[in-house]
Amino acid sequence: MLPDGVYEEGTLLLGTGDLLRGLDVQRLRAGTILLRLPSALSPEVSEPLSARIRAHQDILAPRGDELTSPAPMRELRVFASGSLLDLLIQTGEGGGLRNPYQVKSSLLAGLAVAKLDVLPTSGWVDTKTAQNYYFALRRAGFRGMAPDLGVHDSPSLYLTQFRARFRHCL
Repeated sequence: MLPDGVYEEGTLLLGTGDLLRGLDVQRLRAGTILLRLPSALSPEVSEPLSARIRAHQDILAPRGDELTSPAPMRELRVFASGSLLDLLIQTGEGGGLRNPYQVKSSLLAGLAVAKLDVLPTSGWVDTKTAQNYYFALRRAGFRGMAPDLGVHDSPSLYLTQFRARFRHCL
């Protein structure tokens, strides 16, 4: 269970696994952006969240751990075909590429060091280092994933309308 202040005052929530397990979607303020770190949500969170988004179009819930690449990413496997890891990748449980333009942000660290001229890091990073990574990824054309909207309108129209309705909250 989350403190009342999260629901009364929060408009930007970082949804880690522990937070999401105690989240009451119906109590979220209109205009809330829920940045989801575990992409896969449990049914007790995903179903009410999708229903709220469809019914009210007043919450955004983008995945915070995936980025969109400007070019298709190539998957390179370093384990035996038919192994447990191979099966996890094939079923989508192991973080494999479901879409060649989507990539888990945690996998980008090596790419960023190798190709984007940023220094390797370990553990917590300071704001300047995080900004260097962010700007390097932006220059390379990476973008955040589009939020799961659960609506039939075009995503750009939904996002434009969301921004206009809730600009004062952001």
